[in-house]
Amino acid sequence: MWDSSGQPLAERLYFNENPVSRVKINLSLDKKSYEKRNLTELTIETVDLDNKPLPAHLSVLVISKKQLGKIQQLRQNILSYLLLDAELKGEIENPGFYFNKDSSMHEHLDALMLTQGWRKYNYNKQEAIYTHSPETNLSVSGQVSSLFSEKRKKQAELTLTTFGNNPTVDVQVADSLGNFTFNLKDEYGQRVNVLIQSAKASGKNMNYNIALDEKASPGVHFDLKNTIVEPDSVIDDFIRKDLQRKKIEQSYEVEDESIILEELEFTGTRLTEIQQEVREEYGEPDIVIEGEAIREKEQKWSYGLYSVLQFNFLDKINIERRQNGRLRAEIIGADLTLVVIDGIPVRTHEYPMIPYIPPSEVKSFEIIECSKNFGTLFLKVYGVPSPTNIICGGVIAIFTHGEKGIYGTKKPVGLLHTTIPVFSAPREFYAPRYDKPNVMKELPDLRTLLHWEPNLLTDTSGKTSTSFFNGDNVGDMMIVVEAVSGDGSIGYEELEYVVEGQETVIVEF
Repeated sequence: MWDSSGQPLAERLYFNENPVSRVKINLSLDKKSYEKRNLTELTIETVDLDNKPLPAHLSVLVISKKQLGKIQQLRQNILSYLLLDAELKGEIENPGFYFNKDSSMHEHLDALMLTQGWRKYNYNKQEAIYTHSPETNLSVSGQVSSLFSEKRKKQAELTLTTFGNNPTVDVQVADSLGNFTFNLKDEYGQRVNVLIQSAKASGKNMNYNIALDEKASPGVHFDLKNTIVEPDSVIDDFIRKDLQRKKIEQSYEVEDESIILEELEFTGTRLTEIQQEVREEYGEPDIVIEGEAIREKEQKWSYGLYSVLQFNFLDKINIERRQNGRLRAEIIGADLTLVVIDGIPVRTHEYPMIPYIPPSEVKSFEIIECSKNFGTLFLKVYGVPSPTNIICGGVIAIFTHGEKGIYGTKKPVGLLHTTIPVFSAPREFYAPRYDKPNVMKELPDLRTLLHWEPNLLTDTSGKTSTSFFNGDNVGDMMIVVEAVSGDGSIGYEELEYVVEGQETVIVEF
């Protein structure tokens, strides 16, 4: 519908089937039927409309048709998402239904266009203003300012060094507002150590204040209307069978005279050579405060390590101010407390230096409440034997990034040491291999999801292959392959095959 000037006012949509933009996927198996736990070899070929090779990225899914087939055929897939859901407003129920190979598909699609496929033009609507740019990669960003004021330092030179699997060294000059952004290579794991050196344009290191932008995760919003829904017979049946499967697997996990343990969580830290030597000399620590935890509690007014511990870790360490005004750390419950830094005993005249160790230089702060070899340590520090009334001598072991003791803890000029979060490590889909001798063959394999391969590439001839093992479920299995080519063409294909044998009987307990 147009107005008198020829501008469109409203329209109804028509679904335009365009075979040219589709990837044809040809699937073939090495057999027509299989036995339980047989290896299945799948060959995949992707071609265009003229049957010419078309390299593509694929995903491969193999499921039990009896239990998950109906859900798969109705749920969202690559066709329904890109061709329907991304274009229409509102929720589409059973989007996969509109792309089955039924001859009446076009009639159903046209009815959907009439109910949801409408648009209205509003020429006065202003474009949205986005305050954040899309994040295309990992980055470190922030602002640089003077140490004792909020004034931004323009033209400050910053050197970034990362210490992950892909080490990075990059130099950048802050803009006129003191802002900077370093783009990083992809890293996977927990966190990566980062050093940022600030300097003048001339290259002279300067003690500028560097504040990094926080990368906060977006909030999670729940649709309360969908928390209570009518039961679905297909899903209910699947859940019931899945619970039965878990009962059977658990019954095989416990042998005669075995004891079922509660869940155990094992955690550990990779120790440096110095940390290992300290623990061998004085014993395992009772309390470990990581340097990252100390830095998180550091305030603008903090003036060293003890000032942070004094107000934030009262339950772990007692920081007292002596009559001479100096801070001293005492282990709760110990008769006397001595300190070693990077395995080097701190002498009596060096104790006043400990409170002012920069938190940025601390790797960990460890407390050994009643240490072994305390008498030997006392002799090294004071030059005389330990008094006989000291029954429980405590040791504070401080480990620094410099690993050079108390005289290596002076913070270099203009250097910021921190860690940043990176991408989570990808998890691999687990599936048993029945060609291995150590597989528990007596344990029933009742998996409904047999195989999942999210990123499989075809070669220049458009061909590739993959393989997987069947489980103990018999009957029809469904292979689902979705594809996208370099030019944006998409494809979807299903293939069914049969696993023969006697059905595993599930007994209700």
